[in-house]
Amino acid sequence: MKNLRLRFLFIIMAVFLSGCISFRIAPPDWPDKNVDAFLFCRDVKEIESLLEPVGTDDVFSTEETFVLAFVRLKDVSEKLSLRWKWYGPQGNEIRDTGEVPVSDGTRYLEAVTAYDRIGVSLEKTPPGEYITVLFINGTLSSKITFNLR
Repeated sequence: MKNLRLRFLFIIMAVFLSGCISFRIAPPDWPDKNVDAFLFCRDVKEIESLLEPVGTDDVFSTEETFVLAFVRLKDVSEKLSLRWKWYGPQGNEIRDTGEVPVSDGTRYLEAVTAYDRIGVSLEKTPPGEYITVLFINGTLSSKITFNLR
């Protein structure tokens, strides 16, 4: 009888304790949590102190002057830097901006817009698929591709 009581007490305590302890591991903050848009365009224009892309596309002609990689960030409240790396059709790096400071983290910014660009010329930018990689605070955030024809 004593053995039965101990088992019953053990089961009750196990049920009680299993209901009292629960947790959820929060997913890590990804560096691209602030990225609202990352795309290619032919130009940008300023509207109400922010840049907006003009002529968005993922196919460009070798007769274009530039191809721009445009990024729009939202809810920036911490120190933030951007870096663009461009790769040509053979996988060779053709441009690296290095770290570009965007925000020092001292104030909240509802939106931030920025772009980088490469010049198009048949000698330096032959037809093919190009890759542009965006880093935020030194961590890979996004990768997009375009074709140059």
